[in-house]
Amino acid sequence: MLERLAADAAYGAAYRTAVLANVVSEEQNVRQVAAKVALGEADAGIVYVSDVTPDVSAQVVMLPIPDALNTIATYPIAATNDSAAPEAAEAFIAFVLSEAGQNILTRNNFIAARIPDLPATISLPTDRNAVRVDGQVLNPLTLTVDDLKANFASQTVTVTFQNGEDTLSATFTGVPVWQILSAAQPNLNADVPNDHLSQYLVITGSDGTQSVIAWGEIDPDVGNALILLVYEQDGSPITDVQGPLRLVVPDDARDGRSVRGVVNISLRDAPRVGS
Repeated sequence: MLERLAADAAYGAAYRTAVLANVVSEEQNVRQVAAKVALGEADAGIVYVSDVTPDVSAQVVMLPIPDALNTIATYPIAATNDSAAPEAAEAFIAFVLSEAGQNILTRNNFIAARIPDLPATISLPTDRNAVRVDGQVLNPLTLTVDDLKANFASQTVTVTFQNGEDTLSATFTGVPVWQILSAAQPNLNADVPNDHLSQYLVITGSDGTQSVIAWGEIDPDVGNALILLVYEQDGSPITDVQGPLRLVVPDDARDGRSVRGVVNISLRDAPRVGS
């Protein structure tokens, strides 16, 4: 999470440096953290609320973290090479990954590892002033212009493109779609090599207009294209009747993918190859 805060213009790298300068130790469990605080070796400790033991629960204060900056904890599961009961270990793993096991995790507020089947259609919301980020993600988001300004670093670009026979030029300010996708935390299939490269984003406007962006286009390690969800044009808020958010693809020759009134960004997966 510190890396996300450091990348955010509202916090910057100095914030991360200041936090780390005040970290006196990193402990293995909550009891050790509580002991450090009780002994006066630390002023406070940071733990997951779900890990807090009853003896210190009354002293715990919950710090809300904005969805766009939060990091979903992931827990790997595997049988060790020197397992005393390898068959039991494999059976336990199989149960955890089964439908019944995943349902138990979900009931206890964990996020299931299974990749959900997504609906074939995307519903248009009644509120045109926010964008819903959903699909194959662990951390769905609903973001207004104010949310984008508060939680993401903005960029400004000047774009020139063809619209019919006309050449148009404008300056836009907004947030890279890659930042928004990263904040939503894609739910990838670890069993599929390069699963991320089969993913794509469906951008939907309030009037039903849609455009598609491949993951590889915007991934910094692949295409590294700058594609923005913008809220200002030429220094003024966008006041389109469709809504205040617009998709801008600076490197496109024409503005066909410039969806107006963006209300949904859905991460989808390419169809699997059949046998």
